[in-house]
Amino acid sequence: MADREDEEDMEVEFLTIREGTCSTDQRDPISKQQVQNAVDRFVFPSLASDLEEELVRFLRLGHSTNAYSSGSRDLNTMDADCVLELIRNEKGPRAVEIIKEFSEVHQAYKQDYIIYALAICCRSSDPNTKRAGYGILSDVCKIPTHLFKFVDFCQKISKEQSKLKESGWGRAHRKAISNWYIKYADEEKHLTLMAYHLTKYRRREGWTHRDVIRKAHLKIDKDFPKFVNNRLYPALKYLVMVAVKGKKFADANEFTIEQKRLEGFESSVLAKVMNYIEQVDEARRYDPEDVAGIRGLILRHKLAREQIPTLFLKHKEVWNALLRHMPMTAMFRNLGKMSVLECLTEDSFEKQLVLSKIQNEELIVSSSIHPMTFMVALNQYKEGKSANGKRKWPVLESVMNALRGGLHISLKCIPPTDKRILLAFGASQSMTKKCIGVPSLSALEASAFMIMIMAKRERACETLVFTSNECQPLTVEADDNENDIVNRLMSFGSSETTDGSMPIKYARSNRKYFDAFVIITDSDTTSGNVHPSEAFKTYCETVKSKGERRPRLVVCDMISPSVTIGDPTDLNTLNISGFDHNVPRIINDFIRGDS
Repeated sequence: MADREDEEDMEVEFLTIREGTCSTDQRDPISKQQVQNAVDRFVFPSLASDLEEELVRFLRLGHSTNAYSSGSRDLNTMDADCVLELIRNEKGPRAVEIIKEFSEVHQAYKQDYIIYALAICCRSSDPNTKRAGYGILSDVCKIPTHLFKFVDFCQKISKEQSKLKESGWGRAHRKAISNWYIKYADEEKHLTLMAYHLTKYRRREGWTHRDVIRKAHLKIDKDFPKFVNNRLYPALKYLVMVAVKGKKFADANEFTIEQKRLEGFESSVLAKVMNYIEQVDEARRYDPEDVAGIRGLILRHKLAREQIPTLFLKHKEVWNALLRHMPMTAMFRNLGKMSVLECLTEDSFEKQLVLSKIQNEELIVSSSIHPMTFMVALNQYKEGKSANGKRKWPVLESVMNALRGGLHISLKCIPPTDKRILLAFGASQSMTKKCIGVPSLSALEASAFMIMIMAKRERACETLVFTSNECQPLTVEADDNENDIVNRLMSFGSSETTDGSMPIKYARSNRKYFDAFVIITDSDTTSGNVHPSEAFKTYCETVKSKGERRPRLVVCDMISPSVTIGDPTDLNTLNISGFDHNVPRIINDFIRGDS
């Protein structure tokens, strides 16, 4: 939150304001790219340089412009046209280099964008691009979920490009997929990991390991003859047999029987992976009534929920065992289920374990648990029922308080920008609708959460509420939670009309300099004699900025997925559609100049 001294420092000397430089009414277009919104005012389509810069933006945001869409969406080659253009310009290998760099430094907000760009390169008809793309498959796709998504993307791209029902399983594709599995055998510990992956990630994106391995025609003996003498070869071959034909076949296979007869088998890698597969398979053979037995198996081998037969997941004792080694995010997703089964009763050890994990600062910070993860968990838990209403649970105040406490601790995972920010909320009636990307929250609730994060994290952040003709200050106290801010926003009332240029006009008329404007809106601006994008442009021209960088504008549209009041062609403007756990980090990076 901004201190008084910070507010006074915001006032700066302006250049002479050129009157009349931003006089186009919002009922008239200022660009051929503009379209009309739901109330017949002109705005920009939310999507609109250099090809490598476009690729970087696509890998980071999912669009080649400064635009981000929350939630999931179907990608197509038009979204990543910059990749195709680089390939056409004989720069495909360079595109692959950029993709690998992004994957290594974890700069993408969603892994899907990196995998999709890689799939385009691998589906290319340019041999150099294809060779380079397949060469980094294991670097980009580190777990089966990523591999299955890559396979699915490749198949869809092949069909899209050929307009036929071709799957695209050519020789290069089959060899690359085979190599992905072979790479598990580069270290002993990776084979143990492979056993875990085969039993946990059984099916993703409609694919199974059996499907993928059979499509790839993986034959270790034939395709990788030099590998046969490797000491890790027996374990890899066994795991491939388990994936394709099942444990029963693999155990009875002559190769496995011969390996078990060899001296030193008991201490071999094969023996270790066979034992692990046996334990997971044992869980599938347990008598449905032997809950104590399955509980002991989970505790001994730290089995995950996905490795346990569904019929056992209705028992409290099973969830109590799973909870001991359950990751934080998985624990959040299953709070309701565990509450239904009365795992979190007032005096239970399990409840104390959950509370201690939720409020463990070292665990939260080291795991980079995002505040949005806490926010979604908090809202889902406090409802006391599942989305379909079939599952209901008692809401414990102690758990609610722990989630709020963990949320505030997690704010440390988002460093401040150390910039001067004007954060403005448009008090529109439509803000009571569901928020894009987070259907469990209304646009108002999501906005309150964003305001809480930024106002508490930033040292110089001024907050206000705007309508069609005025801006009013919004106070955010240090101990406010999301409900306090929701109530405060509601106290301002709501307006049928808003003017998205009002926050920028406020800054100009009060002679204040901000490094960034963050405008939370529905983009259905219905009044005002100047377009917000035009007002921002004029502000940038008339304010004497510190240094060479212009101020930046972030438009967060919580309701409208296809239009925005921000200019998508302006690299100093970021357009965001909806809200999810990536949005605060995206805004943070953009304001700091990291994107």
